[in-house]
Amino acid sequence: MNEILAELEALARFAADDGDVPVSALVVKDGVIIGRGRNRRESARNALAHAEIEAINEACNALGGWRLPGAVMYVTKTPCKMCEGAIENARIGETIVAPDVTKGITEEFFEKLRERNKMYSINFIEAKTDSQLERTANLAGEIWREWFPAVIGKAQTEYMIEKFQSLGAMKKQVENDDYIYYILQKNGVDLGYTAIAKKGDTLFLSKAYIKKEHRGKGYFREIVNFLVEYCRNNGLTAITLTVNKYNEQANTVYRKCGFIQSGEGVTDIGGGFVMDDYYYTLYINT
Repeated sequence: MNEILAELEALARFAADDGDVPVSALVVKDGVIIGRGRNRRESARNALAHAEIEAINEACNALGGWRLPGAVMYVTKTPCKMCEGAIENARIGETIVAPDVTKGITEEFFEKLRERNKMYSINFIEAKTDSQLERTANLAGEIWREWFPAVIGKAQTEYMIEKFQSLGAMKKQVENDDYIYYILQKNGVDLGYTAIAKKGDTLFLSKAYIKKEHRGKGYFREIVNFLVEYCRNNGLTAITLTVNKYNEQANTVYRKCGFIQSGEGVTDIGGGFVMDDYYYTLYINT
């Protein structure tokens, strides 16, 4: 029994570390653990990714069939109706709920969640699927066409949207260059987007843009706070970025957020265009 409780605790902590409510489950038959599962709804972005379902799937694969007579389901939270149905359909005869195993983990998880909600008024939704990246590309097209023609001209704006901000470009960045895109959302409304990539022990802030009607509300400071937290959680020492020299408002905002100008340079991006940028760095106090 101690082995079962220890396994439940470990799985629940893995769930909490991934940002999921710490629920875990085991399927045990003849004293042997044949199925393990933990909540993955947030990390997998899947309404079906419950701990019990995952444990049943693994147990069925272990035994080579969908019937699990004589097995016992151990879980740290009373199963929902969906999971109750899955347990019944798998012919699992007994379910044992052991909530005390993860009580401390759960309290810690929700305390962190409350603190996080105090820090951010917006949600950072990682764009993983094609539809999410398409939403991000649509945001990029709207924001860039509204803002950048006055800075770099219409022709270069359209060229850079296609080269760096189109759906195809974003998919390549995610797949080949380990970029992570986040949609910024509040009350179900997309406010803008940001994109990051690890570069050694630093974080490169590739893009951070907010729609016109949502600027000036403090959301950019929340983006910076989110990225600082990301760096601390991942052992990164600084955030770096580039800003067009003539984008005066963006340069002012970055400086107000603590970024230090660390250089400048001109980069040929093809098509007869260049990026004439200042380089900025924000050092992370660990």
